[in-house]
Amino acid sequence: MAKQVAEIRQKSAAEETRQQELNTLDQNRLQARIELLRTQNKQAHDELNKAWQALPAAARTQLKDAQNQWNRLRESQCAYQSKADSTEPLEQEALRIECDTREVQQRIPALKQEAETFTGNQLTEATQRAQAAQQELRNVWQSVPADVKDIIGQDYQSWAASSAAKCAQAAQQAGGGNNGQLARLECTATEARNKAKELRGYVSQ
Repeated sequence: MAKQVAEIRQKSAAEETRQQELNTLDQNRLQARIELLRTQNKQAHDELNKAWQALPAAARTQLKDAQNQWNRLRESQCAYQSKADSTEPLEQEALRIECDTREVQQRIPALKQEAETFTGNQLTEATQRAQAAQQELRNVWQSVPADVKDIIGQDYQSWAASSAAKCAQAAQQAGGGNNGQLARLECTATEARNKAKELRGYVSQ
């Protein structure tokens, strides 16, 4: 009888040891999974930061509060969901990181769309300002007496060519694309307003 009891205890101890080894193996696998998830999460956040930095400064200022609110909501939602889905701390951490990475990846195209929308609005407004300034310049030029136009006409044409070149250079310095187009339009509006102000001196004479 004693021998049977000893065998049962030995088997029980062996099973307990085996279970501990399995638990340790599971923990090690879960820890390795967490490390991989953290690497993926960092990559997602790096990409998100690049998308954020790609926004025009004015857009970042406008969206700062909304972005901070999204950050807080993402963190609270992922923390709550991970605890709701598991009671094991390491598993909770893995679930939280997975949730965070997923939310960040979904935010990236939204930020890029925000950038496109903001830039589109900026271009529309800049186009309107440039057109208004050019129309104002045309109106002032038409008001200049004919004899004065004969005298300054050549200078006016030279200014127009120089202004166009200056604004083309501004677009190039801004890096081309939407930023370049925006810089060209802003330059065009400024040049036209300044020239209109100069020509009004001839109208008042």
